[in-house]
Amino acid sequence: MSTRRRGGTAWKGALLLVLTLITAGLVLYVKYGLPGWKPTPESVNTQQPATTSKPPLQVTVPVAKANEGTIEWSTTTVQGIEGEDPVVTAVNAFLASTSIVPEQARLLGVSYEGGVIDLHFSPEFAATYGTDDENTLLRGIFRAVQENSNAKAIRFLAGEKQIETLGGYDLTGEQPADLFSRK
Repeated sequence: MSTRRRGGTAWKGALLLVLTLITAGLVLYVKYGLPGWKPTPESVNTQQPATTSKPPLQVTVPVAKANEGTIEWSTTTVQGIEGEDPVVTAVNAFLASTSIVPEQARLLGVSYEGGVIDLHFSPEFAATYGTDDENTLLRGIFRAVQENSNAKAIRFLAGEKQIETLGGYDLTGEQPADLFSRK
């Protein structure tokens, strides 16, 4: 024979009533706020956000020109692309101005960690180009980074893997941003 305790349903009913009251209280709080609180002019922002017209970002792009067997360097400025890091704009403009890399070889993005900038290139960039061309590429990329960021060191990546060499240049680890000085 089983014995049943009385009061089991009363306990459940009381719990249900308490939960209902708490829920109703939360709904009223969310809808009406704290009792007695009224917004003051200081607590309500009635001003429209200031609209400022920022001048377009100017990005400095290195330019390499061959002159009687040597490379002469200069710079040009281009308008930055909204939402794109200036280094990406500058490096891609530099790469496009040379006939060294294939069209698909691009800087896809950058990331910063401390004073180090990671350059994330498309896989097509990690190729062998010839000693003079590799020198020109690296000098142009380093100049683009120096002109458009405060990075102290550079890492080269292609498809999330570090580019270890570019022809005769060892790119393992971090490379000082001033490796190819502008002298």
